[in-house]
Amino acid sequence: MTFGLAYALMTAPVAASAVPVTVVTVHELTPREMRERQRRARQLVGLCRAAARHRDNLDKLLAAKRADSDTLAEVAWQLWDGEGGCRRDRTLAIDVTRRVIDGKALTADDVDTVAQLARFLDERGEPADAAELAELRRILWVRGDYYGVGDAPPSSSEEKRAFIARDDIWAYVDSPGRREGWKHRAILLEALLDPLSPRHDAARAVTMMEAGNDSRDWTRAGRLLLDGKQVAADPVRAEALLVRAAEYDDAARLLLLPILAPRLDSPDAAVAQAARQRLQSWASKPEPGGAATRALLWPRLVAKLSTPASDAQIAAARDLTQYAVLGADGDRAPLLRWFDTALRRGSEAERTTSWASLGRLIMKREPGADAVMAAAYAREGGLLDGGALQMANFQPFITADDYPARAIREESEGVVEAEAVIAPNGRVLHVVVTRSASPTLDEIVERLVVRRFRLKDKPEFAGRYVRAKLPPIQFRLPNCTTETARTPAVEAAILVDGDYCRQPIQDVPLLVTTAGGGSEELRTAILVDDRAGHIGGPLR
Repeated sequence: MTFGLAYALMTAPVAASAVPVTVVTVHELTPREMRERQRRARQLVGLCRAAARHRDNLDKLLAAKRADSDTLAEVAWQLWDGEGGCRRDRTLAIDVTRRVIDGKALTADDVDTVAQLARFLDERGEPADAAELAELRRILWVRGDYYGVGDAPPSSSEEKRAFIARDDIWAYVDSPGRREGWKHRAILLEALLDPLSPRHDAARAVTMMEAGNDSRDWTRAGRLLLDGKQVAADPVRAEALLVRAAEYDDAARLLLLPILAPRLDSPDAAVAQAARQRLQSWASKPEPGGAATRALLWPRLVAKLSTPASDAQIAAARDLTQYAVLGADGDRAPLLRWFDTALRRGSEAERTTSWASLGRLIMKREPGADAVMAAAYAREGGLLDGGALQMANFQPFITADDYPARAIREESEGVVEAEAVIAPNGRVLHVVVTRSASPTLDEIVERLVVRRFRLKDKPEFAGRYVRAKLPPIQFRLPNCTTETARTPAVEAAILVDGDYCRQPIQDVPLLVTTAGGGSEELRTAILVDDRAGHIGGPLR
């Protein structure tokens, strides 16, 4: 009788699709391997019988030849199931597994055997096993995420607290190496920070969190050091921890705000500048801490719009625009007045900043931004109708690489038509989509036109605000199958062709060779990832 053991040995491309193919070699057991299997089966049967003879003294079973712990665990399974020539005896299976563990479930090298005993006791379901089963489940939980017991087994807070504080359990989780693992570290911190735990030691917990690399732990430690209830208050140490955490954790930002806010008005310019830079580093965050920071900085930035230094005014206007786009609360009138003044008689840098900022505000439909631009159009003779632009009139601003991956996933293609309002410096103020393909494709056109579009010299547009129609922008999905043709190109459109395919699971022929040198064609399903984030092979 032949037994096949298949192993994946190598991959080779399919010529047409460049999809990697797994070549499988089937190994036929040699006579020697067959004899070894038969010997192993006889050994297990012999150990089953020995276990039955020595059920009252299983130490003799452990002394049997080749009766190592792995083999005896296998014997216990055969006794449990009544397979492999072993007579079914579930009580003996449990006793053999217990003897292998030898009362050392917490430190046993093979945690699988501990889980095996827990399963046996659970399936037997005798009331007398309840206490032992509960202990094994708690041990499996503390040892790691095994067999669906990743969460703490059912128990009261008092029972869990007492279990963790037990000398043997505490020594296990607090041993070098284990305390660095996320699970045991979490168990340690929970006990160290629990005022009712016999292991309560908040100072040690803070030191552990400070030395770790989890921003949430840094925030937690900083809060404890500010609070001063479980550990001595240390505002300097707390601030250092919160500053480390603030880049990632919004809770840390909220804790830092009342610390840094008074420094903004410090008579020491260096202190005020450091606080301002710290706050500005997370002012664009979307979380509540970012919103609170924007609200705090808004009036101070408005005040900078009146400073004598033009560079400071420009920087403040840019920051205020960013905060407004993010939805900051604050009076927009001073910012809009600054834009209007800059467009009337400001420097080139101030005008350029005003155009870019007003364009962003108009796209976000900020009240008042349209009125400022309308006044600017009127001063320059109105908004000039530039007609339909040709591709020769501007620099390329969109390529195949800009086809959104999301649109590929959604199988979205189509033509986007849009009009752009162009400032006298040739940059786009804002875009109006007049023909939509899909929300995803419309958005990428709006964003890229504003960011990248540059109008080449056109004397008739000199010094004017221009509203012009862009050429159609056609997005085409790649032709990933031979059954369908690609969508025809639209005449005079800017063509954006998707260049990768989301290929479905395919049946790919595999060549299977046998030990005798023959071959057989099988078929299997292959799913290939050709580059990060995109599924499928390269187009040909």
